[in-house]
Amino acid sequence: MLALEEFAELSCLGRRSRQKIDSGYLVNLDNIDIKTVCPLIALTLVFSILSIGGCVGDSSARRGGIKAAHQERALDTKNRVEYSLSGRAVRGEDGSATIVWSGSTATICFRGADASVDLTDSGQNQFAVLIDEKLRREKLIPEGGREKLELVRGLERGEHTIQLVRLTEASFGQTQIHGFILDQYAEALPPPKSSVSKIVIYGDSISAGYGVEGIDEKCGFSPETENYLLTYGAIAARAAGAEVTNISWSGKGVFTNRGSQTDTVPLPELFNLALPRDPSSKIENEEADLVLINLGTNDFAPEVKDVTPFTESYKTFVSKVRAMHLNAEILLTVGPLLSDEWPEGKRALSKVRKTLMAEMEVRKASGDEKVHVLEFRRVQPNEGWGCDFHPSKKTHHRMARELLGKIQSEKLLPLPQSK
Repeated sequence: MLALEEFAELSCLGRRSRQKIDSGYLVNLDNIDIKTVCPLIALTLVFSILSIGGCVGDSSARRGGIKAAHQERALDTKNRVEYSLSGRAVRGEDGSATIVWSGSTATICFRGADASVDLTDSGQNQFAVLIDEKLRREKLIPEGGREKLELVRGLERGEHTIQLVRLTEASFGQTQIHGFILDQYAEALPPPKSSVSKIVIYGDSISAGYGVEGIDEKCGFSPETENYLLTYGAIAARAAGAEVTNISWSGKGVFTNRGSQTDTVPLPELFNLALPRDPSSKIENEEADLVLINLGTNDFAPEVKDVTPFTESYKTFVSKVRAMHLNAEILLTVGPLLSDEWPEGKRALSKVRKTLMAEMEVRKASGDEKVHVLEFRRVQPNEGWGCDFHPSKKTHHRMARELLGKIQSEKLLPLPQSK
């Protein structure tokens, strides 16, 4: 069970030996005001989880809504509850929602003891269930097809919030949420309001959390080792009091993909879709406070012979992103796996760095001051590896600190102030 303090631990690099100060934790954060950021992380964790997961309405008007006979808690398929969504989804006329992207979250509020979800899944996806700010079940794994899955049974009376978070990426197939079901004595409450800030991430396997739960580089691609909640984007967003739309897909690049012989569609060709295999789900514009682009690693994969299209393709993609997110801050990032030494002769790190810096300068010169660059430090020897030489938990924690430092120094999001 992951409590609020453990969320803070994730955001402050998960150090067990830390000093507790008031509502926050003090750790050594490189290039960040440590007196501000870690208390800020703990404060904003409280703010973000409550703002995302808190029930709406006057609780005093709903007292006494639960009957005592909980020994007869049969789940009634008619006792469904309204839910809110963060991330992209397509709503059906029957009230269902189809989701694909990792990090997509459905949230309900209720007063009762038991809750289940009615969903249809490919059978390859995995989910986390957060109940009242705690990770109640680390992994919820559907068998495939339509089924009713128990989320919790036997809660104490009172108001409760449940968040169902998809942990796995789009390549594992779509999920259709038909609804949430409460016990027959429960009372549905209005779903929560969205949080103050919204982040959109366009990325590849790094942002999707590929292999983050792997013990070393020897394991391969699997849903069991992928976990969105452990990614740098999720950790930083929790600390910043923001919700995330995570448009990330392993292997994707800007103009080509790793394994391009079988996967021929780079991310810019589907970045504006709610469902990547459904062209009718196109989104013309999307509200966001911060848009982060973490792409380019796969464009320099060993099998890519000609990398010259990268620069122009990247510039075109940034233009498309700006057109879709008119008022957002845009953060162009250099990924932690890029190197000038490998693949040999491609000087991938230098070329990506040069492209991003030039794009930022051109846009600032044209009057767009909301474009920034962040270069994540390369994976460090003491951080270890996730599956297939992907970033480990330690690397994601460190990347989250670097991202939070950039957000703070450039004022990219309206972060709450520590007291």
